[in-house]
Amino acid sequence: DHLLGFFSVFTPEAVKKVTLFKSSFPARFGGRLSSVIDVRTNDGDMKNYHGVVSVGLLTSKINFEDDHKEPDFVQHSRRSYIDLLAKPFMPKDEKYSYYFFDVNAKINHKFSDRSRLFLSAYNGKDHFMTKYDDTYYGDEDKYRDGGKMNWGNTIVSGRWNYIFNNKLFSNTTVAFNNYKFDVSTFTKNEIHTNNQITWNRYKADYKSGIRDWSAQIDFDYNPIPTHHVKFGVQYLHHSFRPEVSTSKIFDKTGETIERDTTYYTTSNSEILAHEASAYLEDNFNLSSRLRMNLGLHFSTFQVQKKNYFSVQPRISARYQLSKDVVLKASYTKMSQYVHLISSMPFAMPFAKPFFQLAYSIFRCASPVTVTFQEFVIYITFMGSHYIHVGSIEYATERFVFFLKRSHIKYIHIL
Repeated sequence: DHLLGFFSVFTPEAVKKVTLFKSSFPARFGGRLSSVIDVRTNDGDMKNYHGVVSVGLLTSKINFEDDHKEPDFVQHSRRSYIDLLAKPFMPKDEKYSYYFFDVNAKINHKFSDRSRLFLSAYNGKDHFMTKYDDTYYGDEDKYRDGGKMNWGNTIVSGRWNYIFNNKLFSNTTVAFNNYKFDVSTFTKNEIHTNNQITWNRYKADYKSGIRDWSAQIDFDYNPIPTHHVKFGVQYLHHSFRPEVSTSKIFDKTGETIERDTTYYTTSNSEILAHEASAYLEDNFNLSSRLRMNLGLHFSTFQVQKKNYFSVQPRISARYQLSKDVVLKASYTKMSQYVHLISSMPFAMPFAKPFFQLAYSIFRCASPVTVTFQEFVIYITFMGSHYIHVGSIEYATERFVFFLKRSHIKYIHIL
């Protein structure tokens, strides 16, 4: 998200379909413990050539679709201009700046009725900057300090869709993801004493990032109308840069350089990891009222000569009790290998099994009122915690239970 969550990374024009899985995750999803948001970007209207320019109070957008001939091209761009609006009202000795931008682009080409290629790209960035200037003793002594913070993501993917027959088709995807986070501060002082000028310069940079390469193939198979089978495999190559810190100090008095030093942290290293998974799921109808989804997700993770393996069953059922009431129940096991642990070293990805039992009731009393009840039990195994005391290592294991119960009444005025 942009602006600490106030703006989504997706513009509404770029989104084709959004599906939220808050529980009962199908077997095709893995590697995460929280809810899943499946976002499909827009392909364009495939018939017309048009564009839209939108100007708002905080952001402006440009949408362009070229669909009158092959290949089809869709582009959505957006930038905020809070920095430009606030700049005239800032004092001369203080500067603040924040802006964000993102670009979504997609090209799809139809080779035949059976084969189609999709190329997608996303680039987004948030930028925050501060700068202060002070002068003393008749503007002779000058002090300047400030900092900036940048974070953003670049995603490029290619997907090939191929239809084997009226019962089987596949999607083969290759993707690249690059996340960067950069914080820097600086201080520049110019001090006049005893007919000499002393310069002090200090600059500190902190960078981190994650770079992923992935390849996967997914199959959809419909042997009979009441069965929808999905299966596939995936491989991810992770490259973590958890901490890259650099500090530069420069002190000079007159013509004498007193210090010119650059410091690097000892953790300026890259951590490589490999993750592979496979899944199989079947969504089928047992009767006109009862529908079930059964699946199994396998995953393995290798990092720093250590291997982790997980088998994750997925079971869910949906029963149409009446025209207005639906009952749902599920059991789900998930594993997440990569975690952000701020109080411990980064190089600690471990498998954390996560179990979920849930039931829910949906009641549609009228076309505009929906009542939803849900009760979820989360069970997570917080294993592999190690405590070092001198030369002795202790291992602790514990289970944590989370209970969640919610009752939501949703009224939508048409």
